[in-house]
Amino acid sequence: VNLSAESETDIEIRLPDAVPVSASGRLVFGRPTDHNTFDRPEHIKPVDLEGISLHKDIVRVSLPPCAI
Repeated sequence: VNLSAESETDIEIRLPDAVPVSASGRLVFGRPTDHNTFDRPEHIKPVDLEGISLHKDIVRVSLPPCAI
């Protein structure tokens, strides 16, 4: 989760005793006041997480502002 309304954040996940060969994820993000409505039911929706990098037992990803 990135709670910042302005900055992206870099996350590093260490997986001791594991060497991942692939990783994927989905997230939702937007401005702090963004929300879905009956008129715009898909304004905020899950999207594929891009830019995941793997190195030995480390997974790195950058999350945009207001991301879950």
